[in-house]
Amino acid sequence: GGACRTGVGSVGQPQALNLPIENVAWTDVQLFLTALNAKIPGLVARLPSEIEWAWVASRGQGIPANVDPIAWTRSSGVRNPQEVKTRQANAAGLHDMLGNVWEWCADPWADQPVNDPGIERLLCLGRSSEQLAGDGRRVLRGGGFLDKASVVSPDQRTGEQPNYRSRDIGFRFVVNQ
Repeated sequence: GGACRTGVGSVGQPQALNLPIENVAWTDVQLFLTALNAKIPGLVARLPSEIEWAWVASRGQGIPANVDPIAWTRSSGVRNPQEVKTRQANAAGLHDMLGNVWEWCADPWADQPVNDPGIERLLCLGRSSEQLAGDGRRVLRGGGFLDKASVVSPDQRTGEQPNYRSRDIGFRFVVNQ
């Protein structure tokens, strides 16, 4: 994700210093952005919309050929968030848009396509269909290190309740000028 922290990994193991923010709920992000905007006069920091996120992740072209599409996932042997900016930037100049941690978007969840890998992921992690059907969910994009797939794509998405936290959920924010 775009927001970073330094220190120890989520399972208490020493980690590289430049780690993505993780284990953060959508509601936590809203509190952080409100405080940040209040602290800096004129700043309008916010979560990106899902469409903004997808466009910047692919620069409108899918995964650019010069960016390694293999992500940090369980199938690639990753068990914790990885240091940010260790992979090549995408066409928009942004790092780590795919894999490492899922990123919250501003949007409420909309209907999900049938047989979506995001829903299958959550069911495999023990979530029930009833839990996933609830209103009020928010969009997450990009995939995370707890996912089984070794390749993630700009169109990979899922949704969670705004107070849900996980070791592979983080965020990046945008600033309006």
